[in-house]
Amino acid sequence: MIKMLVCDIDGTIFNGIRYTDNLLDCINRVRNDGVKFVIATGRTFYSANQILAPLNIDTPIICYQGATIHKPDTGELIFEKGLERNLALDILDFLKTMDIFPNIYIKDNLYSEKETKYVKKYSDNQKIPYRIEQDISQMNFNALNKILAIDDDTQKIKNLINILNEKYGNKIYTAMSTPYFCEICANGISKGKAVEYVANMYNIKKEEILSCGDQNNDIELLTCAGIGVAMGNASETLKTYADYITDTVDNDGVVKAVKKFIYGEIND
Repeated sequence: MIKMLVCDIDGTIFNGIRYTDNLLDCINRVRNDGVKFVIATGRTFYSANQILAPLNIDTPIICYQGATIHKPDTGELIFEKGLERNLALDILDFLKTMDIFPNIYIKDNLYSEKETKYVKKYSDNQKIPYRIEQDISQMNFNALNKILAIDDDTQKIKNLINILNEKYGNKIYTAMSTPYFCEICANGISKGKAVEYVANMYNIKKEEILSCGDQNNDIELLTCAGIGVAMGNASETLKTYADYITDTVDNDGVVKAVKKFIYGEIND
């Protein structure tokens, strides 16, 4: 019996424009039937909170690939693990040698050490403000939430992940949240670990969790659940980790997965 439904946002339940009426009805249905509905996103809490209102979230919100977990009403931190200061600064210096000036997140605020087309486009798309700090090392912080490297060259992003993993090993967690995004968080962080944390709050077992995602940063999200579902529009890599591949986000893939695995209303 499924007691928790966990979903990524972008490309899973949100197509960049809206939630479908079928999706909203589905979430209300599972919630009314006692199933916990949980969000697990790479977005900042500030960014996620701007588009979550129609979902009436009443469970902890997992952000930054699992680096933070927030109370839904106040945004108060339930859990936080960031990249330690010296390690973060070392990574930023290394990225500069590759001519990469990433998005930097500290206490849910967005910074960059250089004005780039990437940070501006990201800020515009996510509708979150950013500040230019030419030397992050001069800022007063003990840890930062996440580093996000962005590039139009998808092969460069793939190579970057390999290079970072080779250089920093188990000191960091890396993932591709889109073909253009390299996410860098503290070691031990993942959506899967955060889901386990929330599930323990409700005394819910792995086999009682249904999870849905669309990108490589959702691998742990799928594998932490009893049933892991990849969207029809998911990356080919993620699909290899899925127990089931549903329809696309535009065609209510999550709704179809819920009907199949929670209500038994769809048989392939």
